[in-house]
This record gives sequence, structure tokens and C-alpha cells, in this order.
Amino acid sequence: MHPDAPLWVSLLLLPAFAARGVWRVLRSGDGVALAMLIASWFALAIGFKLLRPSLAVSALWLPCFYPYLWQGVFAGGWLLCRPDPLALPARQVLASDALALALGHLGVLAGGLFSQDIRHAYWYRPAAMTLVFWLASLLLQLYRVRSHRNHASVLALACQLILPALLAAGVGWLARGGRPTFGPWF
Repeated sequence: MHPDAPLWVSLLLLPAFAARGVWRVLRSGDGVALAMLIASWFALAIGFKLLRPSLAVSALWLPCFYPYLWQGVFAGGWLLCRPDPLALPARQVLASDALALALGHLGVLAGGLFSQDIRHAYWYRPAAMTLVFWLASLLLQLYRVRSHRNHASVLALACQLILPALLAAGVGWLARGGRPTFGPWF
């Protein structure tokens, strides 16, 4: 096995996750979702341009390296454009993904207020965070396929808030080599 194989596999997660999100939006046939997907790309491009004004063209391709952030901005905007954001059509894959991503981002951002590991993983480990959000959306999609409800249960929504934050904290902890941040006592 080539020593760089894990690197290439992790780098392939980024375009695969972005392509999966675009495919789900196109397959749904929802014009508002497509407009929100394009608007979220431009919102991130503008945000990256404001953060790094010296990099001229990088604002256009930087959202490719953060597909979970792009999909999360899309999901939050698309859910807010709906009359009842939690009344999702039964077994609609786009709705499950949007809900999982929006709640996952809320959980990670809330956890990032208290943990440097979560903030570090969110910005500096895009392949790991892409995998985290992919697993979170898969979990909610499996729940919705097995359940015949239009509204997700409180337990499923709580898991979507907590799971990505816990996994992001674990990614940050592994990036530090398993060393605690608070000293030898914890």
C-alpha cells in the first residue's frame, strides 16, 4: 500500500461530499434549493475574500475545500426559506440532509464556543469534518427511512446536535496526539 493512500482517500472525500450535495439538490427538482445552493457558494466566496483579501482568485475555489461548510450554509438557508422548516416531506433525502447538516453545524458551532479542539478540527481538518457530517446525515436518513413520521423525534434531533460536536472534539484530540489541553490532571 502506498504511504500517501490515506491522504488521497481523505482528499477524495471533499469533492465526493460536494458532488453528493449538488446531486441531491438537482435530483429534488426544487428551484429554491438550487438557488440557495448557488447563493451559499457565493456567500462563502465573499466571506473567504473578506478574510483573505490578498488572495485574488482563491475565494472562488476555497469553498471546494470546505464542502461541509458550503452544504451547511445551503441547508440553513433552504430550511429557513420553507414555511415550516421541520415539516419535512416523508423520505425526502434532501430534507433529511439539510436538517442533519443544519443541526450538525449548530452543534459544532455551539461546542466550538467551549472547545479549541472543535474549532481546530472545523477549520483545519476538512476531510475529517466532511466524514463527520456525512455520517451525521446518514444517521438521520436511516432514522427517517425506518420511521414513518413527517417530524423527526426529539432524540434524533438531539443526536444531530451532539454527535458532530463530539466527533469534532475527538478529531481535535487525535490531532494533538491524545494529549489533554488542561494539563496532566484531565
